[in-house]
Amino acid sequence: MTCTKDYREHIEYTFHAFCKVVIRNATITAARARSRKYKREISLEYLTEENHYPLSTAD
Repeated sequence: MTCTKDYREHIEYTFHAFCKVVIRNATITAARARSRKYKREISLEYLTEENHYPLSTAD
């Protein structure tokens, strides 16, 4: 099969579109994971100021 210039350009544009979709979906997945992590975490400042838990260690 001979590859014409138009066919090569079509393949290149298709590949670029595929890469953009993959990168966009990876970005959305990372943002969702970061959001879920943020919702589950509690800041150390919140624990020490609001509930007045002293920071200490015991052996």
